[in-house]
Amino acid sequence: YQRRVHGEYCYSQKKGEIQPQQHKFIVPKPMEDNGPSKNIHLKGNTELRLEVDTLTKVSISLIAGKAELFGREITVDQPVVVTNASVAIYAIKDSEIRMAGDAPYYICSESKMMTYQNAAYIINQMRVKALQEKRIGPRILATGSRNSGKTTLSKLLCNYALKLGWTPLLADLDVSDNMIAPPGHIGAALEDMPLPNDTMTDKGLCYFQLYFFRNVEHGITSWTFKNVHRLSDGLLLQL
Repeated sequence: YQRRVHGEYCYSQKKGEIQPQQHKFIVPKPMEDNGPSKNIHLKGNTELRLEVDTLTKVSISLIAGKAELFGREITVDQPVVVTNASVAIYAIKDSEIRMAGDAPYYICSESKMMTYQNAAYIINQMRVKALQEKRIGPRILATGSRNSGKTTLSKLLCNYALKLGWTPLLADLDVSDNMIAPPGHIGAALEDMPLPNDTMTDKGLCYFQLYFFRNVEHGITSWTFKNVHRLSDGLLLQL
């Protein structure tokens, strides 16, 4: 289920089975001419939120300070290109952001990141205790209504776990907009690279189980629970 980078007790693949690949959707790239650029000042514990459609590319560059994207720290002067995504740049401390491209944005002063960080800290303590007792670590379920932030929270918790040296197992049960599998499917994968990335479906042994749902539009049915149960059984066999 998880492993420490430095430690004797772990579940992992053999070295060399996972080959890093370039991210597709949100990737570090040299700054391109994506339109007019502007410098935005963010105070500590605030967020720059923007929505980028499929036909637009926006380059985000950290000029000074310290900021994160989905819990993944942004490197100074290393632009991040965003397309077809809604993202929030969180300023850990006062930061200067350069945004090149045309996309609607606003600054949110009521960030929930401190709550997420506290949750990640508690989960980490549970993982450490599980490691000491040589048992499977905590299972976290993110649930809620549409557009309530389930995917964002999942990415944050995975990225914070990666920062602390763990390899979290992410299972996505959303059949309409799945991070791991095509629509109509559910899936799970061990994450060893910061999210979001486009390598989850290319990881071989980490790509455990996928089951097609007969009627995606009909929502949750008995067929849904049967396939979740089958996915769970498949994961247990892999651990």
